Amino acid sequence: MKTVSHLNAWEIHDIGDGRSYASGVCGDHYRLRPGPITTSEIVSRGDGWIETINTHFVLGAPFVPPPRPPKPTPGELARRPKITIRLYPNYGDPHRKPAAVDDDKFDSLPSWLDDVEDDPSLVASILKP
Repeated sequence: MKTVSHLNAWEIHDIGDGRSYASGVCGDHYRLRPGPITTSEIVSRGDGWIETINTHFVLGAPFVPPPRPPKPTPGELARRPKITIRLYPNYGDPHRKPAAVDDDKFDSLPSWLDDVEDDPSLVASILKP
């Protein structure tokens, strides 16, 4: 049994081979909640209506895409604020000193780690299997 539903803000989409389906906003379908839907394949179509495998839809207002904003002119682009993002404290400036390091959190490390940094042979002896 076919039921009649209303489809607003609708668009017809071509599948190929002469077949198509519709999408839109349905508010009174017998099984579906009100809101956006995609129909099954359209089996027939007339002025102001479509029929799918299960449902006859009365078409309301078609979908109208919102207007696109105009592209900014070069003058408008030049007046926009410039944003600089620095990934590292001295990014882009090799002479800038990095931010201060909080040494307190390293106080709990064993003191022999300081010697390892200064002598590469100690690193090699620690990493030997």
